[in-house]
Amino acid sequence: MGRTLVYPKVQKNTVHRKDDRATYDLHTIHSIINDTPVLHVSFNSSDPEDPFPTTLPMIGTMASFAHPSADLNDPL
Repeated sequence: MGRTLVYPKVQKNTVHRKDDRATYDLHTIHSIINDTPVLHVSFNSSDPEDPFPTTLPMIGTMASFAHPSADLNDPL
């Protein structure tokens, strides 16, 4: 069995709430995104007068235009 690729943990993507359930595994993350028809992406505004997060609905699909036949385990 080959090695498992993972996304690097950096300050911006590290899970703090229920971190025991978090994963950074490429295959797991890409599978969740591909199997979910609508994702909600949230982020905080950098404007101090707007302290509320913004949430955007998005269509979930992982793909690579450079490598269209990439596997779920491949970095995109």
